[in-house]
Amino acid sequence: MMSPNHWDPSTKTFSHPLRLDDSIRSALTFISQPPGEDHLVIKVYGATILSLKDEGAIQSQVKRMLRFYDKDEQDVTYFHKIHPHGEAKGFGRMFRSPILFEDVAKSLLPRYCP
Repeated sequence: MMSPNHWDPSTKTFSHPLRLDDSIRSALTFISQPPGEDHLVIKVYGATILSLKDEGAIQSQVKRMLRFYDKDEQDVTYFHKIHPHGEAKGFGRMFRSPILFEDVAKSLLPRYCP
């Protein structure tokens, strides 16, 4: 994974700075899933008070990164119907950055930088 993504295998926690609602400030966000649970725990550091709009902005970015949209789920289900061996290997989802610009930069920079 490229910066600023960070995966801690010992705690199974992913961290990434995410933008708050004003699109100027950001906060370091830690995302994990407790063992045996079906929900995520999102901890935000670097912001003293989060407004409801800030929480919504963070949730939206997490949904984009982890592809938690109905359309994405339908696409994965369809893919698994066509390729059951891919489902057995855990194929079907690709991580995205929280914003499109970061995806574009991470796709182009490694290609054109020596």
